[in-house]
Amino acid sequence: MKLELKGFVGFYKNKLHLIEGILANIYYGFPSQKLRLIGVTGTDGKTSTVWMIYHIFKRAGKKVGYISTVGYFVGGKEGYGGHHVTTPKNIDLQRLMKEAVKNGLEYLVVESSSHGLDQHRLFGCRFVASVITNVTNEHLDYHLTYERYLAAKAKLLCMSELRIANKEDKSFDFLKKEFQDLKTFGLNEKNKADYSYSDYRQSFLFKEGYNNANAMAALAVCLELGIEKKVIIDTLRKFSFPPGRMEIVQTKPFKVIIDFAHTANGLFQFLGSIKKTKKGKLIHVFGCAGERDRDKRYEMGFTSGKYADVIVLTAEDPRSEKLGSINNEIKRGIRRSGFKGLLIEEDDRKKAIFKAIKLARVCDIVVITGKGPEKSMNIGGIEYPWDEKKVVLDAL
Repeated sequence: MKLELKGFVGFYKNKLHLIEGILANIYYGFPSQKLRLIGVTGTDGKTSTVWMIYHIFKRAGKKVGYISTVGYFVGGKEGYGGHHVTTPKNIDLQRLMKEAVKNGLEYLVVESSSHGLDQHRLFGCRFVASVITNVTNEHLDYHLTYERYLAAKAKLLCMSELRIANKEDKSFDFLKKEFQDLKTFGLNEKNKADYSYSDYRQSFLFKEGYNNANAMAALAVCLELGIEKKVIIDTLRKFSFPPGRMEIVQTKPFKVIIDFAHTANGLFQFLGSIKKTKKGKLIHVFGCAGERDRDKRYEMGFTSGKYADVIVLTAEDPRSEKLGSINNEIKRGIRRSGFKGLLIEEDDRKKAIFKAIKLARVCDIVVITGKGPEKSMNIGGIEYPWDEKKVVLDAL
């Protein structure tokens, strides 16, 4: 009954969002029709892929901007989109697009969340190209099932002239049935994707396999839209990740890395790649958000327990949920993993980071995940200022 009620309320809420979208488009004069939009969606890798496409187009001399989790650039100065926002609300999105048109931009790369797609925030937009990086279990507190989550992501492809998908992702079987003209990318040459990493292995290499997949997604989009291969390769070879994505704050005497990894799959991919390079201990600081998908807490605890030598459990936007309850669910996964290391619980995220840094020795790696570049922490429903990198630098 609760699920039925939630779906009923959500249905009417989304109708209101659609009306908002129509009115916002009318008010700002349908600005998206004057831009060449490139859409990026997926569970993980959206922001990095947006960043890659943006910098490739910029290097190619195109007038390009972006709207993403880390902020936006629509000409003029870069800006911050707001607390925990990927795809802005209808009125804000159309305003930004209007500014992009006013500032003479031709292309705009738009990070598109499942919430944004489901709530019609992109109403009126037509994309020249869009790509789905991957679709794993996430946001099921909102979408309820994986199938509905995937369907929300797939809406972006319905709005696009050119459609690109990850041939090696579990979402592909569904997508290929729905879209006969899909272009594909992948890492394994055996899968015979249209754009395979095996053909570019000598051109660029990221230590993290998932970032090679993100790079292939960006490469596929850019080649399909006519960007020269040399420009793409040169950009990827010198690529710097956006803030809070694989951000190395210190390398010696021990390494400190900040990463936004806040999904079960994202954390698995990230910690797995770090584990391969470590010589000392892996010290992991993390938590899980309150009032969000509870199922992933166990999975993320299991992943941390599998890869880390020291775990510091702390707050990550607990909202109005009790932090102890969140951590208990995470600890179930940690115990199940067979973790034999040191487990510390510290509710205060700043103190947790300081403790982790203090424990580190030569050749250790301290990784702090979940917040990345976010500028606030939601505790008790109130947004408090937060700067993960500043806290790390203060601790060092």
